[in-house]
Amino acid sequence: MDEIELMKKVGKHQNVLSFFGCWTTTKPILLMIEYIAHGDLLHWLRHKRSQRCVIEDAQQDRI
Repeated sequence: MDEIELMKKVGKHQNVLSFFGCWTTTKPILLMIEYIAHGDLLHWLRHKRSQRCVIEDAQQDRI
């Protein structure tokens, strides 16, 4: 329930998933949020980290 309250307070923001609605009357409690086409944040962050490491390694090889 804390997540739902937080999403309500945040409202619409370009850097946060859009919150469309929720169902809390009966279990399971449901939260409807925006679909993100390119996967989850954890996968994206790990991919970017690996890219950064490759670039840093290449730059150190030039030194």
